[in-house]
Amino acid sequence: MYVAKKKKKQQFVVSRTTGFIIISFFVFIAVATVIKSNDPTEQATIELNTMRYACKEDLLKKLPGPGRAQLDDHQQWAAHRQQDGTVLVRPTGRVQNKSGEYVVSEWNCVVKNDGYSITVLSLEQRGP
Repeated sequence: MYVAKKKKKQQFVVSRTTGFIIISFFVFIAVATVIKSNDPTEQATIELNTMRYACKEDLLKKLPGPGRAQLDDHQQWAAHRQQDGTVLVRPTGRVQNKSGEYVVSEWNCVVKNDGYSITVLSLEQRGP
C-alpha cells in the first residue's frame, strides 16, 4: 500500500538581525529623502531659478516680438540677493535691432519674493 507524504511548505525565514538591517535601510532612505528636500541650499537655488524665470517672462512680454530675441538660458543668468530682500537678476541675450542685426544685450531685473508671490519690480536694459 502506498502512503502519500505531505510536502512541507518552504518558508522564507529572516533572522532578527537581517530584518533589523532591512528595516534600518528603508528608514535611512526615508530620512535622507526628507533631509535632502529640506536642504536650504537646494531651496535657495529653486527660489533663484523661479525669480530668473519671472524675469524671462516679463522680458519676453516687453520685447517687440518673440522672434526678435535669442535669450541665453535663464538658469545661467547671474542673480544676487540685495540687502533690502530683493534679488537682482541680470538677463543676457541677443536682440534684433532696427537694421535686423542681432546685438548682445543685458538687462537689470529686480525681483521680490514676499513669501506668497514673486513680483518683478523693475526691468531695465543695460546694453544697446
